[in-house]
Amino acid sequence: MDRMIVCWMVIGMCMACGLSERTLAEEVKLPWLERPAQSVKSVDDLTGFPIVKGLDGNAMSTQPRWDRPDVMPMLLYFDGSQLSEARKLMASDAAFAAGWDRLVRLVRSMMANDGIGGLEGSKPETYVYKLGGRLLNVALYYRLTGDQQAGAFLKAITLDAASRPMSFWMHTALRRSPEDFPYGQLETAILARGMAPAMIWGRDLFTDDEYQMLCQVMRHKALYPMLRFLQTHKRYNNFIPAIASGAMCAAVALDDELARKHAMDLLNSWGALVEEDGSYGEQVDYFNYAFVNFAKGQLVLGKDHVLSLGQTLPQFTGTLQWQLAHYSLNAKDDPVRLNFGDDDFHGGPPNRLTTQLLSLITGNGLGTWMLGTLHGKAPADDAYAMIAKITLNGAPMPKAVAPDYLPTVMGYDTGIGIIRSGWTLNADTVIALRSGAGSRTRYSHDMPNRNSLAMMFHGEYQLVEPGRASYRSPMRKSYDLVTEHHNTVSIDGQIQPRDRKAELLTAVNFGNIDVLVSEAAQSYRAKPRHARRSVYYLRDLDVLVVWDVVMLDDPKQVSVNWHFGNDDGQSTLSNSANHWQLTKPRTRLDGYLHANVPVTTTQREGIMHLNYAYYPGDKNEGQWGNAFEVQMTSDQPVKQFSAVSLFIPQVNDKAQAVNVTRLPDTDQKLAFKLQLGDEQVPITLDPTRIDQPDQIAATISKQAFNSLGQPVAKP
Repeated sequence: MDRMIVCWMVIGMCMACGLSERTLAEEVKLPWLERPAQSVKSVDDLTGFPIVKGLDGNAMSTQPRWDRPDVMPMLLYFDGSQLSEARKLMASDAAFAAGWDRLVRLVRSMMANDGIGGLEGSKPETYVYKLGGRLLNVALYYRLTGDQQAGAFLKAITLDAASRPMSFWMHTALRRSPEDFPYGQLETAILARGMAPAMIWGRDLFTDDEYQMLCQVMRHKALYPMLRFLQTHKRYNNFIPAIASGAMCAAVALDDELARKHAMDLLNSWGALVEEDGSYGEQVDYFNYAFVNFAKGQLVLGKDHVLSLGQTLPQFTGTLQWQLAHYSLNAKDDPVRLNFGDDDFHGGPPNRLTTQLLSLITGNGLGTWMLGTLHGKAPADDAYAMIAKITLNGAPMPKAVAPDYLPTVMGYDTGIGIIRSGWTLNADTVIALRSGAGSRTRYSHDMPNRNSLAMMFHGEYQLVEPGRASYRSPMRKSYDLVTEHHNTVSIDGQIQPRDRKAELLTAVNFGNIDVLVSEAAQSYRAKPRHARRSVYYLRDLDVLVVWDVVMLDDPKQVSVNWHFGNDDGQSTLSNSANHWQLTKPRTRLDGYLHANVPVTTTQREGIMHLNYAYYPGDKNEGQWGNAFEVQMTSDQPVKQFSAVSLFIPQVNDKAQAVNVTRLPDTDQKLAFKLQLGDEQVPITLDPTRIDQPDQIAATISKQAFNSLGQPVAKP
């Protein structure tokens, strides 16, 4: 059955439980879809930061009041009885206790400098990204203490936010929105998730007139625009939970049952975009971003609801393993991850809330282990992690389980293939191959890079993908979205089309050799008969063999592109004939590039974006030279192209001598002898057997394989 049909069957089942009620509700026109949309009075020139004078952070309470009663009858995350039980967390949970100390310091720092503490150096147009978190943290602190200083600050910044124009709430500096039918997107949701606790937990701060005004603002500047956007713009990505969670918070704060049902349908429709094996079509941190927001929307409804999610969306069972497979620990034991699309190498671990809730709802102790290993021994919880623990208090985390039981060769439903030498995280080789098509998330945050390969070794990124420039940057189109700036094959310099498709044919282990094979012929405008990449990892020697075969009906110029990492700014790349050596602070990578036709190999500066950049030219965009580009191109257009890239990663102070000898070609075969210390590895690759799966196409060491990467007995 077609995968997309299955996808929508799953989505349909997830939404079925609320379908009849929703259908009945839709017999009445949905108020958020009425044109023109109702407007709310604003102060149109309110663009700076709010100044709140008379605050004294030193007078703030440093102790929670666990017996503080609810000021509103409605449930928002937790109620007073759950709060009284949470006092036990201060003694039993070091991260929670540290989170409380962090919260006190954070709120005090925000109140400094007449209430603009923490905004120094920020630009007013990005205040929307700060405001949601400020509202949430101060509201949580106020809920736990009733502190008058914090209450005055919370009231001031809440009323200021409500008075800001629709353009602020819609963030029209970045998002397009019709004036008579405004759309609420990510920034609107950020505000809604902060305004909801400010309104409910801070209800005693506002007069009745002020509170009614806040309700009107929440409805017409937040809830309706968000539902309007999601129900008029079909999305298949992290936008759904990021916005729907804001809609859920707003609906609960307004006690709007119709809107709540629609927000829940939208949240669960995103959950159904996760593949059956727990993988996700967008990159790892986009899943993290999506799940964190998904969790924020679900947590609002309380403990019993959250604990039922494992049954509602059982595909989350495999997600922790899928996430962890991408990670290593660098020399400082900080988590770093492989990526292929709009994702960041230096993005850190998954959010604690992601790991905590996935572990809890699936009963998987791997998440408990990850909280200790990826997140540190006793880190400080952020506001949402504290809220989750108060809400879910009494639901015990599973016993920690180390990842040693996990496979080391993985082929995911999204098309990503991953090989790991092990699960130590700080001393592993991690190799990932980008295959697959659009998956359930289609091509969201995708790149034209099918068959690209990335590799980390002992926490150092050796073969790198570019990551993402600012979406406003010319570099995004001129570099990031160009196929030859990825570790894959390019044909005539063309960019892979939008509907690129590849198939992961093999992801298996045979003795000491791990194999990934991907066919990406449908990813090229030249329509080759084959664009196949075979990856052989010799586990006992830490040797990687990458074999590319391109078969064309008409001659084209074919290139193999590699990008060596210099994200640390301390790496060098030297070259001698076909031998390239990357030297990094702790490790090195020897690479040998050969082809069956005359080629020219060039080296130039590349770029690797280190983290998310809001503005073009932001420091996180990286700089030219923090990646080294090496391109091997056929001198003439060819119909058949066979190339091998041999990579040998080693730790610098344990490195052995490496030598690769190319043997005479016979009948178009590529043949080599690789010498690593005292070990010899013969390699023979025969592109003429690519359409003959019953014949030997590759011999690696003593093992013979066919063109699909399956073992074949030698004659």
